[in-house]
Amino acid sequence: METLALTNEKTLEINYIFALDKPRQKSSQPQDEWISVIRSLGDNSNGVYAAGFFNGDVKLYDGVKHAEIVSLTNLLHGDGDSEISDMLWFTSEKLKSNVLVACSGSEANPALSILKQTSKNELEVIARSA
Repeated sequence: METLALTNEKTLEINYIFALDKPRQKSSQPQDEWISVIRSLGDNSNGVYAAGFFNGDVKLYDGVKHAEIVSLTNLLHGDGDSEISDMLWFTSEKLKSNVLVACSGSEANPALSILKQTSKNELEVIARSA
């Protein structure tokens, strides 16, 4: 290699990035039940988000303080055994309100509820499957 002036060495450029701090918990809302789904309002303009639980409860939370605003117990069947499997949380121009659609994907006991937010502190059931 000396006669041909070849070498295996190359210049390496090394960039060092400082490690970020570990995430810190800002707030906590202890719950008795496991959360199955969380949905925020499409544009999230008012900062409210909805949480569905494995026991069928649905709760609305303030997006800034993370404080509970509304709590509905056993929304789908009233038996405490209907997991909220999915939700839609959107603004309806026709109803001029936020709308929450919650469903249970249980094959044995499927259910669907549609709720309208009447004020920041209230949800009204406007339709429910039988």
